[in-house]
Amino acid sequence: MAKSKDPPLIDRSTMVFAVAALLAGILCAWLRGVAAVQRAFVGTGDSLLMILPQICGGLIIAGLIQVLIPREAVSRWLGEEAGMRGLFVAEIAGALTPGGPYGSFGIVYALAKVGADIGVLITYLTAWTTLSVLRLVIWEIPFLGANFSLLRFVICLPMGIVAGVISRRLARHWGWSTGSIVK
Repeated sequence: MAKSKDPPLIDRSTMVFAVAALLAGILCAWLRGVAAVQRAFVGTGDSLLMILPQICGGLIIAGLIQVLIPREAVSRWLGEEAGMRGLFVAEIAGALTPGGPYGSFGIVYALAKVGADIGVLITYLTAWTTLSVLRLVIWEIPFLGANFSLLRFVICLPMGIVAGVISRRLARHWGWSTGSIVK
């Protein structure tokens, strides 16, 4: 019986970030001195304390989605066989999802793990990025006015669907599946 290969303790992207951080630290120390590196670490700690609850919340949501939503429901509503309905559900969900990337990317990761179609995932992220209703109401309309904000919103409405359709076709053409892209 073949033994399954354990994932590496540190993956390639983590190594790239670690090397980049080390090089940036060396450059900072060389150009600005060790005290500047110490200030950078203090700033990093402050940022981490601010975003850590959001990251934890996003990871908890991702875990709960994987357990709460049955694969059959994901397949029916968000899988490849859902067709355009899946893209429309993802468009609405993306537009209504509040918060930053910690929650949204966690949701996408969890949905990918339980079988959501690649087109649905890209539609969701595109809609979350371009159509956020919360951002529209809280930031855009007050700062930029209703006419500009609503025009931008209406123009962006088809973007998620278009991105989802294109991504499905490209993924099919290249022989990709959600499982082969999202680890």
